[in-house]
Amino acid sequence: MSKSRNILVVLLVIIITCIIFATKQKEKKIVQGKPATSAVAVKGYELRMAGQLNEAKELLERHIKSNPGDASAYYELARTNFCNLFIVMNDESKDFKSGKKELKRVIVEANKAIEKAIKADPINPRYYYFEGVVLMYESISDMHNVLSIPSAAFKMSGMLDSYEKALELKPDYHPARLMVLGLYDRLPWYLGGDKKKARKYAEQLKRMDAVYGVKAECELKENRKVDKVALWRKVVGQNPDSAEAHEGLAVELMKNKRLAEAAAELEKTVELDPSRSILFLGLGKKALSNKKLTMAEKYTQRVLDLEEELPGIFRANALRQMGEIKKALSQEETAQALKKQADEITECDFSFSEMESLDLIAGP
Repeated sequence: MSKSRNILVVLLVIIITCIIFATKQKEKKIVQGKPATSAVAVKGYELRMAGQLNEAKELLERHIKSNPGDASAYYELARTNFCNLFIVMNDESKDFKSGKKELKRVIVEANKAIEKAIKADPINPRYYYFEGVVLMYESISDMHNVLSIPSAAFKMSGMLDSYEKALELKPDYHPARLMVLGLYDRLPWYLGGDKKKARKYAEQLKRMDAVYGVKAECELKENRKVDKVALWRKVVGQNPDSAEAHEGLAVELMKNKRLAEAAAELEKTVELDPSRSILFLGLGKKALSNKKLTMAEKYTQRVLDLEEELPGIFRANALRQMGEIKKALSQEETAQALKKQADEITECDFSFSEMESLDLIAGP
């Protein structure tokens, strides 16, 4: 009897020890999973947004050598490397072969950095979202080589996994849900595409958020013939104080070349949220492509007049765009001067909407 009691006591001690150990490990994981954003990551972000990509990269790499557990620094390094991707893509001095090789190198660097960010902080949904972004561009790069198509297919599957992991960690992560919806809707079945799942995610977004519900409906290929302007007008009518709703309507109007109406909606957007003034740059670009040069010049200049409020990376984009407008107006000398001024800030040429959808604007 005494022997049996002793065995029971030992078993009880083992069970209690295991429970305590598991609890401690869980607590440890939670603490490690939510580290504070480091000051160096913030500084790297500021340098990148100012257009100083090389300085940001050097700062972050130097910091990581002595702080290999800093997830936020790895994350910002991944985003900095990714921005370099667009410098390579726009570099006309390289031939196709060397440009492609350089492109691959930059994408691989971004991928390695985001993988290390996830390893250091495995419960941050933004890191998985950005991993999906990197895999998307890596798969596109691989598709240009017949021998790399199997690798591209594998990365497409990984991209879907990354966005779904982000959603698992943050169920109200609407941009991630929209990305998952788009992938299920567009990928062929043998790469994971599933129209029923795409529709399910669209219905979820409609229940969760009015604006993202309309974005979801516009994303589905089955709705390509639907009057999307009407969809946006309905959501604006139901949410007149939503800057996002007015912005969505403005973007849809721009797609339909209804630029005067789009301008009116952007005015309402900025009235509700002054921080969205950068959106006028997109309107200027659309006007330029439609040869409405007076309108293009007006709205591009409006963004340039924001002065110190405008990060360097967007100022360069605006200057470059104004240069294109001046060139179209046969003011070649002014056009060249503006391009030179833009290149002195940064050669990275990103639009605001591109950067926002790729999670390149918000701080680390």
